[in-house]
Amino acid sequence: MSLLHLSDRVEQALTIAEVAEKLQISPARVAREFVVAGIPIRSHTVRRPRGNRAKVTDNRLIDLYVEKKPNVLQTATLLGVSTEHVSKRLHEAGLIKRPETLTPKGPWDPDGLRDQVSRLLLAA
Repeated sequence: MSLLHLSDRVEQALTIAEVAEKLQISPARVAREFVVAGIPIRSHTVRRPRGNRAKVTDNRLIDLYVEKKPNVLQTATLLGVSTEHVSKRLHEAGLIKRPETLTPKGPWDPDGLRDQVSRLLLAA
């Protein structure tokens, strides 16, 4: 297995399993060859983002969240990810999350709650 072949796979940011599948060898052999070639192996706990999460780059966040100014929920919807992921990526990118307006969430809408309280007070 040539060093050039391995370094091409690393530049593509493939996992050891993906390299092994492409080269039709075992993942253990790929790992050994990486060590021999001096190519660092990513920790198995570090996962690269896939799908829509891969689209949430620092530049994309600056363009959407900072310059166009939608809130976190709207940004998450535009990117197709969760609000938690957007908040996490804002923190990782060193961007300050804008305070959101407080929208109380409860089982009653404000008008229904007001009517219910009125009925209870009149009944007492």
